[in-house]
Amino acid sequence: MMPGMNYSIYINDTRSQPAVTHGIKTVRYISDIKFNIPLGTHELELDIPLVKYFNLSGRVYYDENENNIADSYELDKNVTIFFKGPMEFSIISNSSGGYHKFVLEGKYSVEIDNEGFLSVPKVANYSVSLENTTFDIIEVPIKVKVYGITFYDVKNDLDYNPDEEIEKAGEKVRDKIIGGAIIEFTKKILVEPEPGVPATPHFEDVEKSTIKIISNAITGEYLVNLDPGEYGIYVYNKY
Repeated sequence: MMPGMNYSIYINDTRSQPAVTHGIKTVRYISDIKFNIPLGTHELELDIPLVKYFNLSGRVYYDENENNIADSYELDKNVTIFFKGPMEFSIISNSSGGYHKFVLEGKYSVEIDNEGFLSVPKVANYSVSLENTTFDIIEVPIKVKVYGITFYDVKNDLDYNPDEEIEKAGEKVRDKIIGGAIIEFTKKILVEPEPGVPATPHFEDVEKSTIKIISNAITGEYLVNLDPGEYGIYVYNKY
């Protein structure tokens, strides 16, 4: 017997449930209700509805080498992820770039808050169901505007100063604009040696990452938008 008063019931039942194509997916049945038993009540039928939640999980990473795989060095921690749909919530990726939360079934829009990256990742919407409970978020970096001029640096001081002459091989020469120069930007990634292998970290070119532009034929000016990262630059003149 329970005395007449207000009561709350909270049920949290976690179990594994077989999915159609993805092996075992963990679901959680939750009920959180309040009810009242009036004084003098001798019998009360109380049905308790349970709501099914799915364990949504994934990783946040910047696919720097563009291989569609979350490599260990690409995983991003402390990224705030916002989900809007049947539920609205935010979650922060852990030290391994991972996250997980029990959510209601349905379609969610996804945004991230991470300095240097766009607020909306490549896949902005995701439908959570028994067969879909893994969602990796690929960050899209804000491109960096890179600009300058191409010139013959007679003084090797990396500073364009056409008014200053120097004598070189018996001639007076000065910095000179080189228009129509071909500039190639090739992205590079840091390759760490395998544990126990006597080698030092080094940079390698990212396959098919080269961006080729040509500086202005008269002014030597160029402008290009690049993803953040390491680049090798190769500049040459076709004449």
